[in-house]
Amino acid sequence: MTTPSSQPAASLPTQAMRFHFMDAARAMFMMFGIPFHAALAFTALPWVIHADRHSDALKVVPLTLSEFRLPGFFLIAGFFAALLLERRAPREWMANRVQRLGLPLIAGMVTIVPLQNMVLNHATGSNPLDHGDWSQGLLSHLWFLPVLLYMCALLAACWPIVRRAKVPDVAVGWLILGYTVWTLGTIYAVNHDHGVLRPFGGLIDLAAVLTYGPFFAWGVAVRRNPQAFARLLRPSLAMAIIGLFALSLNLGLPNDGSHFDVARGYALDAISSVALVQVAMAAAARFLDRESATVRKLVDASLTIYLVHHPIIIALVALTAGMALPPIPAWAAICMITLALSYGIHALLRHSPLLLYLFNGVKPKDRRARAEGVVAPAQS
Repeated sequence: MTTPSSQPAASLPTQAMRFHFMDAARAMFMMFGIPFHAALAFTALPWVIHADRHSDALKVVPLTLSEFRLPGFFLIAGFFAALLLERRAPREWMANRVQRLGLPLIAGMVTIVPLQNMVLNHATGSNPLDHGDWSQGLLSHLWFLPVLLYMCALLAACWPIVRRAKVPDVAVGWLILGYTVWTLGTIYAVNHDHGVLRPFGGLIDLAAVLTYGPFFAWGVAVRRNPQAFARLLRPSLAMAIIGLFALSLNLGLPNDGSHFDVARGYALDAISSVALVQVAMAAAARFLDRESATVRKLVDASLTIYLVHHPIIIALVALTAGMALPPIPAWAAICMITLALSYGIHALLRHSPLLLYLFNGVKPKDRRARAEGVVAPAQS
């Protein structure tokens, strides 16, 4: 099979092909939510529930994954958004986005999140609905769905301009510099006037749009420019060194909360995010760009796994309260059990076209097309 890095993206057929590595990377980024959130429970980092014993070593897991997991996810979302808008009318495409993203959002808000809040209230005596940040109690880990809908709506509105615009091929080093400046430019608003960017108790999260919107735009750009696409997927030792060095500094340097330390942390975070996203995408193109029945099943299950993993982890942490288990083995066990239970729930959902439609936004006809390999989950 010809890999995307060896053939210009604009010349690739799009009607019946699958970008296997993009599908796999998207699923991987979503399923990384399991080790990410499970690790938070065993650290002193802020989260909704904590285990009895902590591990400083486990802090590295969420702090590292946060650098590229969601940025990479939004980049892939932007790529597929541009791909589909090349062959669909913006209004038709946006209606499809509302179905594919809005239905799981609503279904999760009325079933998964309330159940999670009940578990939290029983385990900790804390109800997220009582907090000033209402989004924690209403959206929880589903916050990314409305944020992605905002970005899609903006792209659909601007598509006539984007379609005609000439997208430059910008070196990743310049992207690092630009995103660092962009990030530093939003520090004051995010840290000193947080309510402006997250009004209505956080239900509208403009801070997340500012943080991840550039990666969504990067995904659109690499779809529109074959040279930029090839650059994204080209292995780069320099980017790996830059990303890991910035991450190491961010993890190792003390931060006393001063303006300088906060700004330095934001800058290092921005540098490592862009560099490590490029490294992760290049690695995905190198190792995951092939047909695999196992990967296909995980790709199809990835949204369900993300929707249900959060309350499962919370319940498992609550169940282990008082056991004083070793943190690292307990974290590993919770990760494995959560993945197994989440995948099992998806297997059950597949037996009900209605439930699959509500929690994955997949109509029965779309399900048949996916089973035949005609359309990828992120593309449909």
